[in-house]
Amino acid sequence: MTNQPTKPVKRHYPANLTFQERFLEITKIFWKAGFVYGRDGNNDAFYSTMLQDLMELSEDDFMQKYQYLQ
Repeated sequence: MTNQPTKPVKRHYPANLTFQERFLEITKIFWKAGFVYGRDGNNDAFYSTMLQDLMELSEDDFMQKYQYLQ
């Protein structure tokens, strides 16, 4: 039996998340983005793009856009 790579799980966020739950999800996105940047380090504008998206998009849209980091 061979090990098959698993597909990334798409998370669908319920609309009734509390402030603390939203804050935790956004913090996890930035934490994992920092890990990816530290490992790869090839996109210097990544954090500034994420911050700009956080300011311009709604929280739900932001979490959906960066769900691959979850």
